[in-house]
Amino acid sequence: MERHLKERLTGATVLVLLGVTFIPMVLDNSPQQQTSTALEVLPSKPNTEYQSRIIPVEGIAEPEQSPRTNSNIDENDVRVISRPVTVLEEPEQSFNSATTNSPVTTSGSRQESDIPQAVTRIETDNSQALSGWVVQLGSFSNQANAQGLVNDLLTQGYPAFIEELSGDSESIFRVRVGPELERDDAEKIHQSLISKTGIQGIILSYP
Repeated sequence: MERHLKERLTGATVLVLLGVTFIPMVLDNSPQQQTSTALEVLPSKPNTEYQSRIIPVEGIAEPEQSPRTNSNIDENDVRVISRPVTVLEEPEQSFNSATTNSPVTTSGSRQESDIPQAVTRIETDNSQALSGWVVQLGSFSNQANAQGLVNDLLTQGYPAFIEELSGDSESIFRVRVGPELERDDAEKIHQSLISKTGIQGIILSYP
């Protein structure tokens, strides 16, 4: 009886040992077989390497730039180019007349106001301020009225100009004729203005 019991215990022990030994091996080999099978079933990875190259564009011609000839210039361009020549001649004539002791007409415009400044520089090169005489015909608060009188005097041949006197609230525009180096010459102009225009002016030293 005891012998049979020992054999059973021995057999059970052997079975347990065999189970402990082989069961983990079976469990470990099963996933490997599945993984290897799955890897074999997967298709091979396609070749995704690309090569780039530059293909020259053929058949496109660069635009030709034809040189501009004189025939392409129209008459309007010629007129526009010739206009500045006429404008440049006017200040030159005024400058020449001023150097011969003839008075220069000044106004609110930039071009006319620049001419007396250039004349002043030429006349004071000897570092001696020159003085003269002018005939003042009136003072105006409106520059347009003063300019109108100056234009009338210029058409009659009188060397008239405007002298601006700036005040706190407004500017005064004086209409004067001259200047003359000698008072006798200014007196003659004064009498001529009275007879032709009827304006009673006054003779003042200038500047």
